[in-house]
Order: sequence, then C-alpha cells, then structure tokens
Amino acid sequence: MTCRIGGLVTEAVSSLDAATEVQAAASFMARNDLGSVLVTDSGKVVGMFTERDLLIRVVGADKDPRENTLGDVCSRNLICIPHD
Repeated sequence: MTCRIGGLVTEAVSSLDAATEVQAAASFMARNDLGSVLVTDSGKVVGMFTERDLLIRVVGADKDPRENTLGDVCSRNLICIPHD
C-alpha cells in the first residue's frame, strides 16, 4: 500500500521572507495559530522557522527579535520529499 503525502496535507503552508524580523514572524505565527513557517528568499524555500528556533536561537541565545531576521535564525538544510 502506497501512502502519498499530498493526501495528508490538507491546509496551505504559510511562508515568510528571510528578511522578516523575528518579532513580526512571531506575531504572525501567534495570530494564525502556527507552530512553524517556511522561510523563503526570492521565492525559493531556504529554511523553516519553528517555535523551537524562537526558543533556542532567539530567546535562549539572548538575541533581540526586533534586530534579527528569520534568515539569521531559521533551521536550514531541510529534507524534502515529493508530494506523490
């Protein structure tokens, strides 16, 4: 039996530009009840920003969320699979 990931994903995936300030991204995630967003640069996915990234790479690292961008703190080198 084959399982296709496209059948499991039922909601649109949110993304923000790598130049977005972490504070703005956190507010966007809170308003939309999201635990993560894809991070893009020139329309290409370059990483993912998660609640864990916020906790470890921003708060835990004592970085100012208004002076750091998603590109500075997102998880990179994502493993991707085709939807089918």
